[in-house]
Amino acid sequence: MQYNTPLRNKIVGPLRINSDPETVITIAVAITCLIFLLAAPSLLTSTSNEPVILGMYSFGYSIGLIIYCLIVVALPCLLLLNKHRAKYIAKKSQETLTNLELYARYISFCLFVFISLFLLSRTYTWSYDALLQISLLIQGIWLAFLPAFIQWGINGWPLKYFSVTQAIEWLIDNSNMWVGPVVVALALLISAYLGYNGSAREQKMVFMLLPAIAGFLFLWHYPLAGIIALVFTVAIPQNGPSGLNATPVLVAFLFGLWVVDMIFIQRKATFVSSVTTKPIIVLIVVACLSFGFGQLRWYTFAQLAPLGAQLGGLAVFILSAVAFVLIGHRIKDLYWLQLLVWTFIAVGAFYMVDTIISLGIAPKYYYAVVNGSLFWTWIVTLAFSQAVFNNKLHLGWRAVLIGVVLLTFYIAYFQRADWKSGWVPPLVSIVAIIGIRYWYLSVIAAPFVLTPISYFVSKTIASDSYSWGTRVDAWIIVLEITKASPIFGLGFANYNWFTPLFPLRGYAVRFNSHSQYVDIFAQTGILGFIAFIYLFVVVGWLGWELRKRVPEGFPLAYVYGALGGLVATLVAAALGDWVLPFFYNVGLSGFRASVWSWVFLGGLVVLEHLYKEPKPES
Repeated sequence: MQYNTPLRNKIVGPLRINSDPETVITIAVAITCLIFLLAAPSLLTSTSNEPVILGMYSFGYSIGLIIYCLIVVALPCLLLLNKHRAKYIAKKSQETLTNLELYARYISFCLFVFISLFLLSRTYTWSYDALLQISLLIQGIWLAFLPAFIQWGINGWPLKYFSVTQAIEWLIDNSNMWVGPVVVALALLISAYLGYNGSAREQKMVFMLLPAIAGFLFLWHYPLAGIIALVFTVAIPQNGPSGLNATPVLVAFLFGLWVVDMIFIQRKATFVSSVTTKPIIVLIVVACLSFGFGQLRWYTFAQLAPLGAQLGGLAVFILSAVAFVLIGHRIKDLYWLQLLVWTFIAVGAFYMVDTIISLGIAPKYYYAVVNGSLFWTWIVTLAFSQAVFNNKLHLGWRAVLIGVVLLTFYIAYFQRADWKSGWVPPLVSIVAIIGIRYWYLSVIAAPFVLTPISYFVSKTIASDSYSWGTRVDAWIIVLEITKASPIFGLGFANYNWFTPLFPLRGYAVRFNSHSQYVDIFAQTGILGFIAFIYLFVVVGWLGWELRKRVPEGFPLAYVYGALGGLVATLVAAALGDWVLPFFYNVGLSGFRASVWSWVFLGGLVVLEHLYKEPKPES
């Protein structure tokens, strides 16, 4: 028995082969080379419809083929690694396996790359055949499994898991080593199925899903980057049903990520203490109550707006408030607020320059936002306030900002045929900024300024008297319609369906008010109107108080700009430019432009938090 015990242990015990990191890396590299070479016959023998290179390949395909060849040639160079480098790679593979977050990113990268390659091969018909499909599948699985393979080899290639019980235990204890490769394998198998049996629409949806997944993972780790990305959604012209577009979708998505983070990660709700919290909650609550009252039939001979339209109107209110809250409560550093402002000005300036020199880019990508007055208003407001009041900004950049302001006015007034919504609110903003900064002089100059302003207003109305007259008639009728429910309003989008009962200049047609204030009153009643004004009064008061607390430079210039923008926003609302877009006018498409008032006024909450008023000593 004493003689046989060691022999029994050797037979029953786990089989191990001692392997140093250098040997394991060599084996891993050799296998990787062979797997990558599987695709060579299919890729090298492919022919393009428009051959340019060697009479076989298109230019784009040639670039991809060169990258593939460089990878295949570079891989054997890893066989020349010394022991120090081999140990470094082994260490990194172990770190990848033990860090679940890092391993998830690695798996996601493998998944994204190989599904993208698969779909590209289908889209551009790169001689896709069974060999190419199988090689892509094997490459994806192998690269996902590679860190686990290296770690397994360094541990001595143990074979104890051939026991069913031990294998199950190992699968449970080491799920991070096998879940990733399985995910990659399933994803690639699904891709292969769609490639052979899926329709073109299904393939396109999957292809669009990949960047969506990548974007989700990126925004999960860098949510503030999503706020900056919001600026670029103005240049995404595609609209979905009812004008749904990337801007409200991204706002809702960022808010959802924030809520999930508070509930499941932080396990506590964290909000910035602000004077604007109560009025923003009041506005949301009143909007929800008005939506409920909107389900009542106020007029017997008129139907209610479809539920989808009512939900769209409610979504505009809620998402606008959410945008305000997101900026104020998510940005905790002045750097991100600065980046948001400079990015917005840069995107707006690019449109202005492109319009002047006719590059042809703006008509393709900006057309969905350029008719929104508030987009123009905030470009001028932020550029002007930073140019005039940011004394920390280089003189050259301040001159550039003034150039952006002048260019914007030139395009709105001359190139767009005296488009009043494009230049009147921005002009009001500049006057308000100067008036707020030098308020004591404004009081003295008020009697002398009011006369030319009243003349200017009357002349502006006279230049478009018919439009103005029909709008006034529409206001009177909509206010008459709202008498049926003056407290909570008629609900969202409903009054548009009631208007045929009240003819406009003899015509029984559906129409909207073309006034933000009349529209708010009609949809949400007296309570909604008061809640809207209450919010803007509180935000204005916050900005007025911040003038005394924030330092010079960007913060002070931002406060003046926000106050000027607030005044201009209220004026634009009176002109029929939507701060809260009406569903049957500009719809959700108008959210691209209207959201910026909520975003940049929310920036005042950021400064309120960063520059808290010192508490008096007891």
